[in-house]
Amino acid sequence: MTDKNENPTPRPTLTKEEKQLLRRLRRESGYYKKKNRDEREKLDSELIKLARESLERKTQEKVFAKNVAVSARHSARVFFKARWKLLTFVVTASFVLLLALYVLYAYVFVVDYVEVTGNVKYSAEEIVSVAGVSVGDRMYDVSADNEDLTERLAKLYPYIAEAKLTRAIPNRIVIEVTEEEATFVSEISGEYVLLSSELRVLEIG
Repeated sequence: MTDKNENPTPRPTLTKEEKQLLRRLRRESGYYKKKNRDEREKLDSELIKLARESLERKTQEKVFAKNVAVSARHSARVFFKARWKLLTFVVTASFVLLLALYVLYAYVFVVDYVEVTGNVKYSAEEIVSVAGVSVGDRMYDVSADNEDLTERLAKLYPYIAEAKLTRAIPNRIVIEVTEEEATFVSEISGEYVLLSSELRVLEIG
């Protein structure tokens, strides 16, 4: 039997949260009211220990959740910062590339010399005039449609069978012509007609 004059075991100091949790645990303990004072004190000690462990776990969970949130925010900031740097680099590099291409197109790739090869019957000036190429033209503004060039030259200069225009980077245009040779001679209405091997009229007179 417990001596009533014996000093009771001092209760530990509890925080507000611990007190609230202890009251809840007492309510949930169905046999708490049935115990005597010593047993209740012993049960209280266990409940206090349980309450403190529960609060400690909650605190650790909060700290962990906070750390995860901070880490996530930091990772997001790092990601967006890296993405912004990459975007800035791509935009800057694209601008520099476009500027370089424009400078090359406008000021470097400019026709400085036009060369004509394979011409015998006609002068280089006559062929260049029909080709429509001039010194100072931008290289890539000059048409390289060889079929069209051949057709235009052949209308004015029948001996030309083929013409090929080539861009010699950075600033030279080469026009290579192939001329027909008179293979046949025919007399029509008292005039001599010179014909190619494919019976194309080259010259009348």
